[in-house]
Amino acid sequence: MRYLILLLIWACFALSGCNTRPHEPESSINAFSSDTVLQSIYHATDLRSHQDLLPYLNHETAAYRMAAARCAASMTDSLLRDPLSDLLRDPVPYVRLHAAFAVGQYRDTILLPGLEKAIKKATIPEIKSEVLVAIGKCSNRKATEYLIFHEPNTAVEEAGKIWAIYYAMLRGNLQKDDLRIIVAHLKSKEQETRLAAAHILSGQNEFDLSIYKNEVLEAFEKEESGEIRAVLTRGLKHIGNTESILTKLAEQDPDSRVRAEAINILPTPYTKEAIKIILQSLEDGSAWVAMSAAKALSKTALPVDKLSSIAYLMEASPVPEVRAAIAGSYINSEDPRSGWIYWSETQDFSIERAVLIDFFPKSQRSVDTLLVYSLEDSPVGTSAFNKLTTWHQHSDSNLNWTELANEAFSRSLIAQSYIAAEAMLAAESFEKVDTSAVLSMYKALNIEGQVETRNSLKELLKKLQVDIPEISIQGHQNLNWNLIKQIPKSSSITLFTDQGEFELSLLIEDAPGSVANIISHAQHGGYDSTYFHRVVPVFVSQGGGPRGDGFGSTDHTIRSEFSNLQFGPGVVGLASAGQDTESCQFFITHLSTPHLNGRYTIVGTLNSRFSNLENITSGTRIDSVKVNM
Repeated sequence: MRYLILLLIWACFALSGCNTRPHEPESSINAFSSDTVLQSIYHATDLRSHQDLLPYLNHETAAYRMAAARCAASMTDSLLRDPLSDLLRDPVPYVRLHAAFAVGQYRDTILLPGLEKAIKKATIPEIKSEVLVAIGKCSNRKATEYLIFHEPNTAVEEAGKIWAIYYAMLRGNLQKDDLRIIVAHLKSKEQETRLAAAHILSGQNEFDLSIYKNEVLEAFEKEESGEIRAVLTRGLKHIGNTESILTKLAEQDPDSRVRAEAINILPTPYTKEAIKIILQSLEDGSAWVAMSAAKALSKTALPVDKLSSIAYLMEASPVPEVRAAIAGSYINSEDPRSGWIYWSETQDFSIERAVLIDFFPKSQRSVDTLLVYSLEDSPVGTSAFNKLTTWHQHSDSNLNWTELANEAFSRSLIAQSYIAAEAMLAAESFEKVDTSAVLSMYKALNIEGQVETRNSLKELLKKLQVDIPEISIQGHQNLNWNLIKQIPKSSSITLFTDQGEFELSLLIEDAPGSVANIISHAQHGGYDSTYFHRVVPVFVSQGGGPRGDGFGSTDHTIRSEFSNLQFGPGVVGLASAGQDTESCQFFITHLSTPHLNGRYTIVGTLNSRFSNLENITSGTRIDSVKVNM
């Protein structure tokens, strides 16, 4: 919802300030087509050159000041901080709006005085809302108290206040007594405010909400928005004695997101009633619900007679996780033959086999089986190595994992080496690490698309107290202006998958470099025969990577292009391993995911005519992609 509001705000400000905007010919395909100044602003941003961007923050034309502020939000260069704070006092509203977002991107308490002055002088609700959110992102406890007691004058400002408190909560500034104010806002007439309040209650992990049980349940019963009800369901994990409520929601709620979330937070060990619902949910018409049930099934040991009643789903279910969970349960039972037969019938390096590995129970046979595949450069190899690493981290296994990790380093395996390095760093365990193998692999990672593994190995080498050599990195792709200028504002791509067609409308004027990269990659067949490798119910569906396991990328990377658009249901973002590491992988959000806002590039939205996201499961294959320009 907020995503749509911001688009409308953008349009209104653009029209109201038309006398200060550069002239855009009627024949112009997009804002960049014939505007060389705008191109220069984005070119400076792509180069990450604050010196070249600075003059535009003081440009006589307001639209260019706005564009510069918008671009600065993707840089967070310390030398741009003060000029952006000055723009909070700009005479033109939409300049102040984007300056507030850019200032909030710094997440720095030193910026609070300027933001507090800006909120006192602001009169336009949309700008007040953006400044409040920036205060939340930069907040300390004192600023959080200000937000808690701030009295908004409009619905838009009220929503901004609660979202601001959400970001203050992410910074650890929420206190128990603040929850009373948040719970009260569940009764707001404004859907956006209720959504923000629900995210605070579900997202915080410090406080028990049992004293607010009646208020939360009453709000849930009255809530008409399925999205808000799903977020509130997630918050029930902070309230005691709700298992009967959760089982009822999992079985009967009309919204699949609510059913999936109810299963996700069912307390373990499961009661007989909960197990009954979980087994029923394996055949739910929603893949998200079935996937959640499959994960729940893996947490309990069912007797063979119970498993026999659902054994047919190993062939009949369209959801890979369901098939894998039942096979894994058989492997963990007194009669494991059916599970191992299922394993033997899956293709050696298929996504199906990689999914099944996630549901493997720990046993010597499982370890021996995974060791056979753990050093294969494939999704199955990645999954096998990751599973063995997990078992190593959480048990006193006699598996010689360090030797396995050293072999991954010596073979220069991108995925396994990343997993190994991250595990070593997390455990702060560096004994018997083959330093020379790590160093040799690090030196070889000179392509931008290898950034994720390279960064992890660099951190590992620091812990190993090794002098880290300079590497000449190749592969950053600059803005392709020839292509950008040809992409109409109405452009889209259509994904032809084995689960149907999905059309993604692209936002060329919000993320020109990212959209051009997607279109170029699609035109060259880069997405053909790739997969959705990661589907997390009621969160994201992610795919587009060339390897099929989420690791690695194309040889080049592009710059992050952050904006004050919001991740909501069906919004398309670019996956990354940190700022300025985006490439070809993308994800589609299932509902509002505010913790991603301003941290991941938004490139488009799922066309409502192709909106059945629940058809996409792990391993859904993208056969081909059509570019619509």
